[in-house]
Amino acid sequence: MSAARRSESARTSASSAPSTLPTPARNIHNVGSASFRVGTYFGVIGAIDTSDAREKSNIRGYTAAEIGVARRLAPKVSLWQLNDSIREKGVEAARVHIGWVFQDVVAAFVAEGLDPFRYGCVGFDELDKVEEYMETVPRKKMRLVPDVESAIEVVDGRPVLVQRGIERDEPVGQEHPVLNPDGSPVMVNKGRRTADGTPILEPLTHFVHEMEDVEEPRSRIVPDIDDNGERRVRGNVRPTQLLAFVLGGMVVDLGDLSARVTALEAP
Repeated sequence: MSAARRSESARTSASSAPSTLPTPARNIHNVGSASFRVGTYFGVIGAIDTSDAREKSNIRGYTAAEIGVARRLAPKVSLWQLNDSIREKGVEAARVHIGWVFQDVVAAFVAEGLDPFRYGCVGFDELDKVEEYMETVPRKKMRLVPDVESAIEVVDGRPVLVQRGIERDEPVGQEHPVLNPDGSPVMVNKGRRTADGTPILEPLTHFVHEMEDVEEPRSRIVPDIDDNGERRVRGNVRPTQLLAFVLGGMVVDLGDLSARVTALEAP
């Protein structure tokens, strides 16, 4: 790396450090999930993937079977609409996307005798769903009691202090004596004295709320199971890797064809 390039990297790192989203560990955090996906990513540049040879092993070229997969997938690029978009916008307004379909990719690998899930360009994710349920929880019991409050109302253009009836929440419960660790009541002087001035000790009390059980709605994430008891899954592809796989395979295939043609044309 040149000194100029190193300086540029240093300036970029220093200037962007305060705006960097920190992570406590490497390569363990995801944005969204298969079931709860994020929407559109807006950015100035695309994602940066690790590509340093020092962090890779078993770097190699294509096998004949892998070239066969690329040859099968090259004409399989298709145009399609997302079902969610059709439901939301209608078939006329839903945008048309371009790319490969998961099932076609899997079929191409299988046809060449390869396990598609050994390759990072194709995979599937198990799905979850949000389940609503009710949970019984204890809560302090309250009751409505009538009360009166003062308020200022404007009557005939003049502010008038009025009393009006309201209802307010009042906790339900009762006072209980506070006990010492040995079970005896805690005695305190509340300001009262006998005729000769001796302080009168009285039990210290504390208000204890009456509790009641109530049903409250809750939600939790659980596995999404179909009618046959199987976990639902969603197929996916990594477009950049799949594009590189198909393009690279076709380049190698074209090179082989070109070499054969050259050999046939040789005098």
